[in-house]
Amino acid sequence: MSIDELPDLLTVSEAAEFLRIGRSLAYDQARRWLATGGREGLPVVQLGRRLLVPKRQLARFLDAVPAPLAAVPAVPPAPALDPATSQPRPRPRRSSVPSTQYSLLDPDQPASA
Repeated sequence: MSIDELPDLLTVSEAAEFLRIGRSLAYDQARRWLATGGREGLPVVQLGRRLLVPKRQLARFLDAVPAPLAAVPAVPPAPALDPATSQPRPRPRRSSVPSTQYSLLDPDQPASA
């Protein structure tokens, strides 16, 4: 659904659904908008006890939000190079588990005290 298809005034729940956020978070952000005089939060107008989100202010709010970091392609880390050979360092191998740990499971071995 595009913002053009929305009604001129949305309930906070409708705005939350459009923004794909939880209703509680949307109400928290709406209260933040009122508490900060419109500097932060979800833009709302209060009509009596109702909080409504104007579509035009919501569009301006979305234009002001920076692009998500997920849109930036991730760069894989460069492999660690051995300075002597300029070759990738081999990954350390996991050491084998000492056989003393298996003695509890082996009925032929006496239990150590």
